[in-house]
Amino acid sequence: MASAASAEGHSAWEQGNCAIADVTRWGWLPALSGVAVAAEHAARAHRESAAPAGGE
Repeated sequence: MASAASAEGHSAWEQGNCAIADVTRWGWLPALSGVAVAAEHAARAHRESAAPAGGE
């Protein structure tokens, strides 16, 4: 009986561990997306501001 209870507890613990691992593994994606958007915005702003200056 004790082994069945510990097996169930171990299963719940493993599921919790997997959930935390997923959050840790994939939690950085929104931040990376924000960096990519900011980089594209900066590149576009630079191209737009450099074009008139280069044409003079």
